[in-house]
Amino acid sequence: MKEKAQAGSSRKPRKVEVVDRIVVNTNDSWAVAQNLSRHTVAFVDLNKPMEKMTSGVLVGIGGHLFVATAAHAVPSQPGDRLSFMVPTTKAVDAGALPILRCGKNEWPDIGFLELDPTGALSVLRKEAIDLDRISSRGPGHPKCRCLLFGQTSELIRAEPTAPSQLHLKFRPMCYSNTPIRPEKWPRVSSADPASDRGVDIFLPFDPEEETWYYEETEGDDTPPEPRGVSGGGLWQGSPTKVELWNAEGVQLFGIQSKWNEDEKYVRGCQIIHWLRLLHEHYSDLRPALLAAFPELA
Repeated sequence: MKEKAQAGSSRKPRKVEVVDRIVVNTNDSWAVAQNLSRHTVAFVDLNKPMEKMTSGVLVGIGGHLFVATAAHAVPSQPGDRLSFMVPTTKAVDAGALPILRCGKNEWPDIGFLELDPTGALSVLRKEAIDLDRISSRGPGHPKCRCLLFGQTSELIRAEPTAPSQLHLKFRPMCYSNTPIRPEKWPRVSSADPASDRGVDIFLPFDPEEETWYYEETEGDDTPPEPRGVSGGGLWQGSPTKVELWNAEGVQLFGIQSKWNEDEKYVRGCQIIHWLRLLHEHYSDLRPALLAAFPELA
């Protein structure tokens, strides 16, 4: 019988399992969840594979391929440390793709990895979004449902009789709720940066109170393991509704960075700060970025 392993274990996982079947908390979000899955990746830090499991969104701009993610997921010198989850193999290091360049801000908690577009997409079997799928809308439209999409992860001991066979299990999760209005934002811990209307996004998130729908079952009261979702995308549709019947109309407006289990909220960073990071690092992309987002000037 499988059991969860302890995150503090010093043993490294021997293999990885990527589950393509998505888990959602609203039964009307399957179509958009399938779309967002095509653009979302998961990766691990091979130096600390049990502690550093993160999500990211693939973005293509001007011939460059980026992973938009949280800063705390990006090592200062990633080298060969990062491995992306590849559905066709169970080897933990199978997705150790070359990192051409990286950058991050400690706060706001955003970062990027640049991959080789000629080889990475075929290995990952994913697609990148372009600037048309990105929307700078501050903390989100308060009356429009927001979608948090990322790759949840679990540490599993495959067999009690073989404790060395620890492995990682990933499953995509799509969580839907309306963002919290700034005037009702929760009080953040004194150890965290103070909330900022020009930086933050807050979303109620209490997985224990949700009914989760798995593609292989009708409904389940077992919440998905939330670890690994950090760095995933925050998406919205039009100002009045999430166009769940039109998946292409849902746009990336933030990057998730933190989950407060006690206060039951997700905290994210507004996407304009990620775009500004690219604007600072890539002079060749500035014309395209400024044309789409004049506020970067």
